[in-house]
Amino acid sequence: MLDDALARRHRWVNRLQSALLIGVLVGQAALLVLLIGGPPFALLAVVLGLSTVGLAAGSAGRIVLRMYRARPVSAVEAPGLIGLVEALAGRAGLEALPRVYWIPSAVPNALSTWVDGRPAVAVTEGLLRSLPHRELAGVLAHEIGHITNRDLVVMGIADGFSRFTAGLGPVGMALVMVGWLGADATTQWVGLVLASSPTVATLLQLALSRTREFQADLAAVELTGDPEGLASALLRIEAPTSFLQRLVGLSGRDPNPSYLRTHPATEERVARLRALKPARRHALPKPLQARGWAARPAAPRLHRWGTWY
Repeated sequence: MLDDALARRHRWVNRLQSALLIGVLVGQAALLVLLIGGPPFALLAVVLGLSTVGLAAGSAGRIVLRMYRARPVSAVEAPGLIGLVEALAGRAGLEALPRVYWIPSAVPNALSTWVDGRPAVAVTEGLLRSLPHRELAGVLAHEIGHITNRDLVVMGIADGFSRFTAGLGPVGMALVMVGWLGADATTQWVGLVLASSPTVATLLQLALSRTREFQADLAAVELTGDPEGLASALLRIEAPTSFLQRLVGLSGRDPNPSYLRTHPATEERVARLRALKPARRHALPKPLQARGWAARPAAPRLHRWGTWY
């Protein structure tokens, strides 16, 4: 079985970090409004920010799937893939089975979202082609972990307050420049807070995203009982796939510093996964093989913006 003590420690650390980061984001937005408009506007800003997030949540998933040119997949087309998602969703205790979408991209990737109040999981052609059953189960379990952990709601709130803060920063700076916020000794530090607030909000949002990724990894292991499956998938996804990539030493690794990434470093994620004791893997149906598609869409091709579709 899994190391329950280690899993509990990871879970509580992740929850505490998420709560602190969300609290700082909300507090920062309230502070900006307090500096600009005074106490009556601070509470109003928080309420309006949450309301805006709630209104945008319903359409965000549909927009993301449209952007990736995703299309829904039926059980007739992909019985193995649908069965794998349903098995994992059943173990996770989801009331509504996630809709499954296919993305015509050669880049191995997967994502989870909400569409019309129902969870959805999307996988790329590249992911189906490159991962064996054990690793694909780990990746899908990770995405379902995002759903069960309400990460889409948490990150939606964080994104809403981050955007709100980014919009208030320039407004506050303009008011400082025209003297609206006064010209006493505190004006300089007020201006510094306003100028730095968008950057701080972005860094906090990225840190929250990395924390939620760790939590989804843990949820995936609890669903599959197989930490090595997800660890192997992460390493395979990051490895160079083409001759040109291998020739120039490129990979799927994010070149940005760790504090500018939405996901933690793969090495750290793999180390955490392998620290968990593997359990007996749950029996899951075989995934869809790439050649098993009915009414197969056109093969992925190079898009005019430089990405594969």
